[in-house]
Amino acid sequence: SKTERLQSLDVYRGLTVLGMILADQTYDIEGACWWLIHPKWNGLTCADLVFPAFLFIMGMAIPLAVSKTRPIKTKNIVRVFALFGIGLLLNIIEDFDFPNRTFYLILVRILGILQRLALCYGINLFIHWITDYGTNITRRRIAGFTMVGFVVLYVTLMLSWSDESIGCTR
Repeated sequence: SKTERLQSLDVYRGLTVLGMILADQTYDIEGACWWLIHPKWNGLTCADLVFPAFLFIMGMAIPLAVSKTRPIKTKNIVRVFALFGIGLLLNIIEDFDFPNRTFYLILVRILGILQRLALCYGINLFIHWITDYGTNITRRRIAGFTMVGFVVLYVTLMLSWSDESIGCTR
């Protein structure tokens, strides 16, 4: 039996992939549209909305994929590790110096984009599972407070962090 797909989510996913391709392919082109280029530090363009869009899509897709009648399966957990592993492999390949056949582990970006998506997917699966697939009100409140705590922690870290090498100061 073929499962019914949410077409609006598929359209949004396709538009997000298109935005990702445009933003990634125009970042070093002279005279590219300003709204496709990532700002150096402070500012927001359309290119900066691609990652949050993928997170939104992922968050919307999890309740459609798992429920009380379709609990979290091994393939969901494998997907978390596969996303993380593929992202790590791509970052390793990017940092490998092929002509000299040298590799410096310290240069590898452990938390790249795919790895962050994998972590968010895993955390979202866990929250969905711990709240009894959204049916337990008390657990939903606990999960809500946990998510607010994560946001407060993130904002605190971002406000206390500075990197003078890119012109970012507090």
